[in-house]
Amino acid sequence: MCHLRLYVFCAFLALVSSVKGFAQESVSAYPSRPVTIIIPLSPGGGGDVEARLYNQKLTESLGQPFLNDYKPGAGSTIGIGYVAKAKPDGYTLMAISPTITIVPAFYKDLPFDVNRDFTAISQMSRRSSMLAVTPTFPPTNVAEFLAYAKANPGKVNWGTHGAGSGTHLAAAWMQSITNTKFTFVHYKGSNALTQDLMAGRVHIMVITFTSGLQLSKAGKVRVLGVSNRERSPLMPSIATVQEQGVSDFEYPSWLGIFGPNGMDSLLVSKLNTELVKAERHPDVVKSLATSGTISIGSSSDFLKQVVAVETARWKKIVEESDIKLDE
Repeated sequence: MCHLRLYVFCAFLALVSSVKGFAQESVSAYPSRPVTIIIPLSPGGGGDVEARLYNQKLTESLGQPFLNDYKPGAGSTIGIGYVAKAKPDGYTLMAISPTITIVPAFYKDLPFDVNRDFTAISQMSRRSSMLAVTPTFPPTNVAEFLAYAKANPGKVNWGTHGAGSGTHLAAAWMQSITNTKFTFVHYKGSNALTQDLMAGRVHIMVITFTSGLQLSKAGKVRVLGVSNRERSPLMPSIATVQEQGVSDFEYPSWLGIFGPNGMDSLLVSKLNTELVKAERHPDVVKSLATSGTISIGSSSDFLKQVVAVETARWKKIVEESDIKLDE
């Protein structure tokens, strides 16, 4: 009986060793075919363009094509859900913005859990944005703006990219933590919103760093502050919102790379290493810097924590502010 138990135990160890060896061999051979990067939006957005930079470097480094595939629709939930159901073999990945942390606040019956059903691989970058006001608006900095807003509750028109958009949530967050009251004016695109900001039909908006830099130099908008935690090297004279007294506020966009839940830890480590290497390539750093995008190349755990924190934050803000999606 003892010999039988010993035989079974040895057989079990041999099986575990074999499976482990197979996993290591599979990871060492990865990728052996093209890898698909799901973009849950239509082609042409910032995430699409940025992901292409990494795809090129990954293709060069790993010897197989890394290619974007677009699955837009239903507030990005179609593409996100597709990745959640994919095999965790590293051949279906996803490049996505903070949208992944926003959708759970609005869609109550999602077929996936963003904190459970994905493998966080790396936060690749943070994209700078700024608070910009129409040139004729009296405030010239964040403190003056908040004082004006408190003295004129509901009379500051804050333009957004639509009800439930990231820029709407950022404005609602600012309202919540500063005890102010804004009137939100929602647009379906950035062009019309920016035109109305320059014309004075709205007073303030969150604007991309590239647009804000160009328009402020031309005198068409005034920048109050950078919404990231750090100043931008492209505009170092502009203080951050945090530096100007709103210590809890930070609204950068970012790009993260995810896979389905259940990916082998060795595979995640390999992908993270290659992505960080691609992120730090001089060509990529230079390309990102021209748009005010900051290279990060984080660990898997860092991105996982970002998702957990932001998912909880947006849910709280949406519930407290009773924000509804555009019909």
